[in-house]
Amino acid sequence: MARLLKLAAVWLAIVFIAHHSLEEQYVERVMATRAEDQARMDELEKTAASAQATRRMDAHLAVVNGRKAQEQELEKAWGGGLSAIPKDYRLNLAEMLATIARGVVPEGSKVEVSVERFTDFALHVELPTAVPVAELATISGKVLEMGAPYLHRLSFFAERRLIGEVDPLSIETVARKTLPPRDVITRALVMSTRDEPKLPPVAAGPGAPKERNSEAIAPYERIMQEWSDAYGKRMEAVSKVVSRLSDAVDLRTLKTRGDVTLRLKSVDAASEEIAKAEKYFPTCLGALKAQLTPQIDPLVASITMRETESARGGEIRQIGSLLTEIAAFQLNVRRLLQTLDAPGAVWNISERGTIVFGKQETLTAFNLRSAEVEANIAKVNAAAQALSAAAGKK
Repeated sequence: MARLLKLAAVWLAIVFIAHHSLEEQYVERVMATRAEDQARMDELEKTAASAQATRRMDAHLAVVNGRKAQEQELEKAWGGGLSAIPKDYRLNLAEMLATIARGVVPEGSKVEVSVERFTDFALHVELPTAVPVAELATISGKVLEMGAPYLHRLSFFAERRLIGEVDPLSIETVARKTLPPRDVITRALVMSTRDEPKLPPVAAGPGAPKERNSEAIAPYERIMQEWSDAYGKRMEAVSKVVSRLSDAVDLRTLKTRGDVTLRLKSVDAASEEIAKAEKYFPTCLGALKAQLTPQIDPLVASITMRETESARGGEIRQIGSLLTEIAAFQLNVRRLLQTLDAPGAVWNISERGTIVFGKQETLTAFNLRSAEVEANIAKVNAAAQALSAAAGKK
């Protein structure tokens, strides 16, 4: 009995151990299966998240590429490059000018735009280092090509010192395109730096006032002012000559031989003024060049002469043609007055303003109130008015 009990205990122990071992193996297999399932789930989640992220990224890139393509199409339609900037409706005027400038100035430059007056702006460029005038002229030309209608002043600084500025008058000239833009810009840049004083730190911004050395630019300004004054006075004298000759042929105010004598003196004085004008106008540009050449920088003198010839050349040729007509007109007036002043001449002026010799009303070439001469008077008077107006602007 004891032996049977011992065998039963051993058998039970074996069964228990075997069962426990099988249970541990089962638990291990279950845990391994769960771990594998969890790993597969994690992998699936990662794959799904990656796919979702990829889809989101693709959608974002599609939007970005679409916008970029749209911007490229707009830029192409607007002309591309710098030409597209003024047409970009997303930019205001100040931003447009700053964007144009940043596209042409050297790397490292600082660009500032400020309102100078109403809708006119001042563009201030702080360069990392000073550059030659030729390079400043190139930069200015590109900026003014598109920004001239909105700019009042364009200034360049390096090391807090003004190295070039395009003034309002030069910008307006560039905008009107009446003269070669590069010549106008170069002249303005050169003249703006004539012994320009070092600017204090607070005055280096756009629109800051500058104290020019007046002695440095005095010769140029003096020469141009003297020439302009002489030119205007000579034009005014020509206008007065025409008015004097027009008054001289107003026959209705002639009453006595003394009136004729006074008019002859006036006409002779007019002849002297005509001679002076005929001598002055063909040589006035050469005289200006002769004054500028020894005293002014050769580049500035060359540009000044080119601008002056472009602005005044046509006017001077017109005056030369007009002087020929005035001289012929003066000769006719003098002949008429000499005829009336001849010894023994008996004449009278009719109510129509014509000459009556004896009892016969004369309709000869001496009668300056004929239709042909009336037209001549009107033509000369119209030219004289134009000259007077031009003289008043000098």
